[in-house]
Amino acid sequence: MPALPYQHSDVFRISATIVVCLVFFVGFVAGTAAAAPDGKTITVTDNPTTETEVSDIHSALDHVADGGDIHIDASYDPAAEPELPIVIDQPVTITSATDDLTTINTPAETQKLFEITSSDVVLSSLEITSTDDANVDSDAVIATSEAEPMTDITLTDIVVNGTPSTGFAAYTSVDELTIHDSQFSHQGERAIVVDSAVDVEFKRNTVAAGLSVEIADIRPDNGGISIRDNTFATDTDLTVVIDSATDDIDAAVIADNEFSSSTHMEVDMPDCSTGELTLAPNWWGHQYGPDITTIAELTNPQHALSPDRNAATLSVTNATPIEVTPWYADQNLTTAVAPVENADQTYLGIQEAVDGASAEDEIQIHAGEFHSSVTVDSPVTLSGTSNHSLIRGAVNIATPADGADATLGTEPEIQMVNLRFNNSESKCGPVISAKNIKNKLYVKDCTIQSCYTPIVDIESESYVEFNNNLVRLTETRSDTVTDAPAIDIIHDSDIHISSNDIVSLRNEVITTGVSVTGTADSYISDNNIKNFSTGLYLDTGFSQISSSVFDSNHKALHTVSTARVVDSIFASSHEKAILAKHDRSLRLNGNWWNSTNGPGGVGEGDGDPIINKGDGEIELYDFATVVDVGNISPEIDFLGIERDPVAESEQAINFTGQNITYDPRDTGEPRPASGVIVIEIAGVEFTGELDSGSISNLTIDDPTESFDAADIDSGEVDITIPHTDLGPVDSITLLHEAHQSPESGYVPVSIPQPSAVYFDQTDPHTVTWNASIEEYQSVDLPINTGDIITGEPLNNGFYFHLSDANTRYGFSYATEPTDDESSINVSLEDGWNLVSTNYDVSSSNTVSVNQDLSGIEVSDSDTKYGDTDVVAYTVDSAKRLYADSTISSYSLYWIYVEDGATPVDRSIQTPVYDPDPGG
Repeated sequence: MPALPYQHSDVFRISATIVVCLVFFVGFVAGTAAAAPDGKTITVTDNPTTETEVSDIHSALDHVADGGDIHIDASYDPAAEPELPIVIDQPVTITSATDDLTTINTPAETQKLFEITSSDVVLSSLEITSTDDANVDSDAVIATSEAEPMTDITLTDIVVNGTPSTGFAAYTSVDELTIHDSQFSHQGERAIVVDSAVDVEFKRNTVAAGLSVEIADIRPDNGGISIRDNTFATDTDLTVVIDSATDDIDAAVIADNEFSSSTHMEVDMPDCSTGELTLAPNWWGHQYGPDITTIAELTNPQHALSPDRNAATLSVTNATPIEVTPWYADQNLTTAVAPVENADQTYLGIQEAVDGASAEDEIQIHAGEFHSSVTVDSPVTLSGTSNHSLIRGAVNIATPADGADATLGTEPEIQMVNLRFNNSESKCGPVISAKNIKNKLYVKDCTIQSCYTPIVDIESESYVEFNNNLVRLTETRSDTVTDAPAIDIIHDSDIHISSNDIVSLRNEVITTGVSVTGTADSYISDNNIKNFSTGLYLDTGFSQISSSVFDSNHKALHTVSTARVVDSIFASSHEKAILAKHDRSLRLNGNWWNSTNGPGGVGEGDGDPIINKGDGEIELYDFATVVDVGNISPEIDFLGIERDPVAESEQAINFTGQNITYDPRDTGEPRPASGVIVIEIAGVEFTGELDSGSISNLTIDDPTESFDAADIDSGEVDITIPHTDLGPVDSITLLHEAHQSPESGYVPVSIPQPSAVYFDQTDPHTVTWNASIEEYQSVDLPINTGDIITGEPLNNGFYFHLSDANTRYGFSYATEPTDDESSINVSLEDGWNLVSTNYDVSSSNTVSVNQDLSGIEVSDSDTKYGDTDVVAYTVDSAKRLYADSTISSYSLYWIYVEDGATPVDRSIQTPVYDPDPGG
């Protein structure tokens, strides 16, 4: 058989494991495994030094003294045994004769190789392949007898392959059962099953897809169970029953394991009066931890995953207490977090942490979803994680009952920072409610969404700051129709509302955006308020509004206060920009009124009107018109419509610009612009900041949430400044999807369907594998040209040489049929072929190997080469792929075609991309 193709030196190296497997394979196919002299394949070592060579394990057991060693040579054949299974009826260690595993293939007429009837038995460094036979009852490869209890049974570095029902079974009670560093890779039902035991250690093992680990009746006697550092593949089950009816379990720890998102764990501890079940930390297949909604002992669990999120499920009954936090937030098991933390304490829910907090504590709420409301009755800080801590409920800041320790009446602050709230699923009152509080209140860097108004309802006697929040009023529901303001604040001390984005998403504009009433002053700056009946209502002592944007409101500002409005934008007010109904003064300076001629009404222009229905004086000074832009350009070349790692990770997309000037009417001379500026990309508006005519940090925070992929075509689009007479100021290319490389050097890239390919660097060096000459070769592809790549390149896997880590690349897919036929065939060469995924990525995230190969059947046989035509491996050559193995979008993998195989043709698909969101 030809060797595996060498890898490009800058791409990766062949794993040592594969080399070892190939060396073994060559010997296996040729049938040249050398026998030991005189057929003596087993060495028996009695304590301390006596050695005897025999040809079968039965004979070895006859020779060995209790506690001796049996070393099995690589040429051992179990067919030489007088009978199977081999009954181990005395203390002994059976292991490999070398530093490598000894491979044992059991005859087809039996699954069970070893039956253990004695205590103090060790099996190690053996790779056993057992084949299920229709005429043989399902059994375990290694099993204890169903006779007397035994002690000290150890399996270490054992590999089970083939198709047995079970890898290991303990049918009788075992005191001190240890299974370490083993792989249960067979295609059966169970990795291990333990009927009864004291002190079980299951560590550093690998459990293959579809297998279960079942450990029942773990008895007390100062015993326990430790399941640690194991890897559970897809669709695996872990069931543990700790039966301590007469005593207490000493320790139950299931930690540092890597569970797949489809793993299901069940733990039952009937009648345990004391002792703790520790299920932390583990990786549960998701950074937000397990789906724990089935834990009976947690009353009203406050942390749960939404039904559409994939995570390992956890069911626990009859156990208290239970410790499930922290858990690992990454699959590398490097960072352990709890849903909620305060000082050294971890909590599953927010209310538990608040109840246990002292004044001025900071409660850290990690990424995840919390399905309950919270009552805060002490001055604490609730701090989320990068706005990924989602509360599907409300926060009620409550005044302590009469006679209580009224810490809320003291100076310490109440803060809510970096949190997300979403109450759009039901009518449930305000998301944030605070009544008659005396503490300073800060709400900062939060995302707040609800279908019910008021969303924020604050009544305070102390200072309030509402800063840098995103507030969304979602579509009207029949039970949530109300004319209450989205944000309603009554205050008797100064209030600052700044840098917020407050938008109604309702088709019917029926409510006020922000209502501020009270006796003290209010300072409102750098806000974007959009799509309300009244954008801002003011009835306070004095109000200053600066550098804010009022867009698409019926009335932008309704004031009955003394107010000053400066450097703000009034855009597309359906009725009026400002309605003044008071006998006080209103000063307007340097604002944009949606026209180069200034405001209508009390003004002389044709822009959004100013209406005075009171006796107060309106002072209209210079108004602003954008007259010049020196330059404005994005710091990226393209932007993904449906997927973009920059946007999805909430890294801002920066723009640079300078010499942006306004022309005030009273001077007629341009002046540097400060305050806010709006840019438009593909009909979507984004707001940024200006400072003395230069853009220091004009950003788009998450365009993929704003673009409608079904309505926006890919390609180059203009960047404009709306509400001005200026033409385009720059352009940017919109792609369907953008991706980001985690590293520099050669990285694998798949082109799954007809598309133009872009990189944000000069045309990168590209190589692909030439199966005919078994070498990598350079290839020219139309990169950054907009030309659609189709045909045979859709079969090939490529490596692109990237000069920097985090280089972005993207795809603009064909949305109309290409000139190619709907399907073409590519013949795979004998030997190794590097292929890419080839299917409609807009309709599916994953497919099976056989579905992806379209016409090629990959073998499911355990035989790697020689007896089958086609086998598949992952791109790093480290893992065998089978017919139903899952292949994800943009993957590469190896296909080996045996010499002399019948023609192997792959049908290349050229689907049309469907840009519907969620496709």
